[in-house]
Amino acid sequence: MVGDPQGPTLSTHAGIGLQPHEGASGPTLTHPVTGDRKRAYALAALDREVAALAGAPEGTRNDQLNIAAHSLGIHVGAGALQEGEVRSALTQAATTCGLTPHETRKTLASGLESGKGKPASFPPEWEAEQADLEHLRALNGGMCSSSPAPSISWDAPDLSALRTARRAPPPFNPEWLGPSLASWCGEQAAATCAPADYVGCTLLGLVGGILANRRRPQAGAGWNEPPTLFVATVGDPSSGKSPASSAVMGLVEPEEAHFMATYRERMAAYQNEKVSADAVLAAHKVAVRGAMRASPELEQAIPTKLPEDFREPIKPVLQRVVVRDATTEKLMALAGENEKGLVLHRDELAGLFASFGRYSGGGGSDRQFLLECYGGRSFTVDRVKNDEPVLIPFLSIGIIGALQPDKAAELLKGADDGFVSRFLWCWPDPVQGFHISRERFDRRVAEQLVSRLVHLGMQANPPPQPNSPELVPLDESALHELEQFALEMKGREGKASPLMKSALGKARGHVMRLSCILQYIWWGTSRADPFNEPMEIGGAAVATACEMMRTYFLPMAERVFGDAAIPLAETNATILARYLKQERKGVVNAREARRKIGGSLRDGDAIGAAFEELADAGLVRRIEESTQSRGRPSKNYEVNPVLLRPG
Repeated sequence: MVGDPQGPTLSTHAGIGLQPHEGASGPTLTHPVTGDRKRAYALAALDREVAALAGAPEGTRNDQLNIAAHSLGIHVGAGALQEGEVRSALTQAATTCGLTPHETRKTLASGLESGKGKPASFPPEWEAEQADLEHLRALNGGMCSSSPAPSISWDAPDLSALRTARRAPPPFNPEWLGPSLASWCGEQAAATCAPADYVGCTLLGLVGGILANRRRPQAGAGWNEPPTLFVATVGDPSSGKSPASSAVMGLVEPEEAHFMATYRERMAAYQNEKVSADAVLAAHKVAVRGAMRASPELEQAIPTKLPEDFREPIKPVLQRVVVRDATTEKLMALAGENEKGLVLHRDELAGLFASFGRYSGGGGSDRQFLLECYGGRSFTVDRVKNDEPVLIPFLSIGIIGALQPDKAAELLKGADDGFVSRFLWCWPDPVQGFHISRERFDRRVAEQLVSRLVHLGMQANPPPQPNSPELVPLDESALHELEQFALEMKGREGKASPLMKSALGKARGHVMRLSCILQYIWWGTSRADPFNEPMEIGGAAVATACEMMRTYFLPMAERVFGDAAIPLAETNATILARYLKQERKGVVNAREARRKIGGSLRDGDAIGAAFEELADAGLVRRIEESTQSRGRPSKNYEVNPVLLRPG
């Protein structure tokens, strides 16, 4: 039994009512009769589901579409709604909220089919009213018949297989950074006439690189991740990505200036100590040589040891946070000297990728080294010119850089070794117009955050063990949030393209890293005691990190990946549709198309699936052969005339 027996409020989809008509012998309808209370109930449900889908947050929209299609499918199965009007309304809502035509069509078809298999039931009195209305339809000569929107058909095909438009950019919410930094993020973006995305994402990468080996989030007993991030900002040369990113990276300049001043003082002291040590060493050598010349027969008795109080001074190392231009070999050396971790900032990442192999003779080792930088594990550098290997206990180097869209496309053509999927992508629409900010804004909250984090130390261990990152555990609520997110990502992996599947596989690790970054950003911008740092990562930080991945970074990856984010079956359908449009033949044979197209469609199952996709979209239909024909079926398809039109 469904609904209130008194019936719901009538939907605005159709006016339903009976009024007397002057001069008429019987009642006539002021509007075409489109249904009874059963129909009104179903239309009200349609209104609710369309509104719920249109307002669904990013990351839940595909699921919401499936729920809506199933919920309305039961009314289609009961005859209260027409399938065409449901498809039309939900497709429009899905497009409005940002779902692509590919995912909309597949999810909509699946949800409707499952719902139609379980038709709704209604009170008996509603069925009686339906019979009365059907009688009125007969009296009015069919004038009151409804004309619902058609479903996907030969006359109204789905042309999305011909389109591969990139999805719109999702919005970046500065409130993720906390109230103090949200205001700064907007003001800093306005000052550089750039989207807030570039500011916020660069800050996340900078903080992650600073925390690198200082702090690490730990989930359960055996899973910890360095908070190091690879962040790529994408945009045209005039989009403001470089000014915005450089302004954020400038937050660390006061600390680097302090490190430089300290280094120079220590270097001056070292040079003085070195002069004294060299003098002692030279005098000792002169004394030994003189003693040997005077009494060669007493060679064994001549003292060769240096004085007990002699100490060779240790050359100081300049502490670094950000490296802006370095070869892979230099990065290895710097990583060995800076145990707390580093951030590599490149204004043009394309230059970094182009340099692979320039000095080492092959790009594979350079690329592999950067992959190792993401993991934060121990790394040993063996080089012929070094007598001893360079031991790096925790190799953590974050990457922050910019790319133009065409360069990003070139990067995606490389081998899927997980390098691309490790990046968090940021490609917003540019700010319209140009405005020079005339108002000063307060950068102190961001500068104080960076200063507080830079001066965090590592966990001190007794010699000869190296210092190690301090592990910050996730509390129980955070673990629950992370588990639910990981299950969600595993469910999405099965339907994803190879490149997007890899990104989904890295998503739970990114949540771990982002949760640690957020927890320390919130702490670092609060009025809390600077020595009373977080003991745990809470559920709020993990929930926010999950929201960032669902609503921003994963949709942004789909935007950057473009065609590469589309599942293989739909990609093949697009290739086939373009081939059919180019050939302009009214009938096409599957085997002939398979032979001519080749590539991913050379496989019989693949091209069969592609034809099924286009058949579902109303772009082709199978030509049924006579049952008396012998041999293998020819698999001929009629091509929708819409594909034969030029343009």
